[in-house]
Amino acid sequence: LITSIKSITSILTSPFDFENKYSQIYKEISKLLPMDGMFLGLYLKENSLLHLIFIMNENQRFPEVTIPVESRIEKEALTKRRPVLKNNIKQSLNYLNNNHKVVRSTLAAPLIYRDQVIGLVSLQNYTSNVYLETHLEFLSLISGFITLDVINFILTKAREIEKNALKQLQKVSHELTQPLTGITGYCNLIREEISKDDPFFREISDMEEQALRLEKLIQKVQMTVHLNHSEIAKNNPYLNLLKILQLDE
Repeated sequence: LITSIKSITSILTSPFDFENKYSQIYKEISKLLPMDGMFLGLYLKENSLLHLIFIMNENQRFPEVTIPVESRIEKEALTKRRPVLKNNIKQSLNYLNNNHKVVRSTLAAPLIYRDQVIGLVSLQNYTSNVYLETHLEFLSLISGFITLDVINFILTKAREIEKNALKQLQKVSHELTQPLTGITGYCNLIREEISKDDPFFREISDMEEQALRLEKLIQKVQMTVHLNHSEIAKNNPYLNLLKILQLDE
């Protein structure tokens, strides 16, 4: 047991990418206890959803997916904030494509950070009565280490999303600024060629003034944009959790 915990903590602190890291953890846990499947999810409490960031079933990796918290086991672990062991159950894994097998035994442990439940780690088996209290204690123990790693993962993903969004904003701003600069330049040239008494003089001046105002507005948006208050933040599980946990302060 101690050897397995050491191996898992070593993997968690390794420079491996997230997918490889948890694939190795899946293999390490499989050496210690019977397991057909494992998932790691972020808990979006407001919408009662789990965003599964790692899913492995029978040594096959599945892509990220968001699912409603419907299982009684998951609800109990998340709402009562405690590890749960269930044998002799019948639970379908609807998030697995073309998988008609039924889970008979499962373990689930909440991930708690700053007194908030941020996620869930769960192990599943297609055979009844395979899990013991010692297995639950083991999962509960490593869930603490996993929590810290997930926090780092959330921070990394959120920063990547922010960086990409800012790049896109800068690109759009550049596309808008270029024609506006051209408009103000042409307006200035035309205004120099006509007298103040010309009926178009006022219209040209107004056009130039509005173009300059838009340029300043774009610059202001570039300087003051804060993604945690944008639609991106509202709809993204990583930025959503970043805001809830106040990790961006």
